[in-house]
Amino acid sequence: MSGAFVPPAVYPGHGPYKGDTLEGLRNGNGKYRFANAFYEYEGEWANGVMQGDGVLRMADGGSYEGQFDNGSM
Repeated sequence: MSGAFVPPAVYPGHGPYKGDTLEGLRNGNGKYRFANAFYEYEGEWANGVMQGDGVLRMADGGSYEGQFDNGSM
């Protein structure tokens, strides 16, 4: 992520996101809490979707750490 603090962005109909963007899309590294607040993803993004290494955490304590491809595990 860049060195300057950027307040979390909230996309309409979605939860808060803090991280890198490119042309208004999540791109690079960032952290996103889904609108339902059960899921939280931290990791790599490309063109607005989870892509590359990341961790998906769930409110019940479960988690997945690994590769994401076009938003899927």
